[in-house]
Amino acid sequence: MKKYIKDSRRLFYKKFTTSDIIKVQEFVVKKLGVNNIFMVRDRFEGNQYLRNTITKYQIFYTLVEYFSIEIKRELKLGFISTIAFEKLLGVEVKIFNSSEDLYKYELEDSAIYFLVNVDGKTCEIYSSGKNHESIKNKFLSQIVGFKDIFYVSA
Repeated sequence: MKKYIKDSRRLFYKKFTTSDIIKVQEFVVKKLGVNNIFMVRDRFEGNQYLRNTITKYQIFYTLVEYFSIEIKRELKLGFISTIAFEKLLGVEVKIFNSSEDLYKYELEDSAIYFLVNVDGKTCEIYSSGKNHESIKNKFLSQIVGFKDIFYVSA
């Protein structure tokens, strides 16, 4: 029997603040070498880069909070924007921007799903739950090289 994502429970929900998003916007403005956020949004490529960077930021910090990882100091946004989540988590990562698309998708045990609402400043994690421990262990093993930045509480 097929099991769809809407049939599973949401594992975690995180709401971001406007100041979180402004930090990302300021990073993108500087990275693209333009004068303001309006110039970023004027270009399709700039707006897409902004949305992709916000998405990565939201997913990363949602995972950090979900796995109860304390960050000792502010991370550089350039670091976050280069993260390959499939390598970081050791499973297939599927990112959705609308709940309608997410809920139609068939749930796979070997994947983790993120529902990211850039405009609503929210990120949700969905999974079958069967791979939770292996995902967490892979994530922790990947960030162990950054001991000066992260603290994992027991």
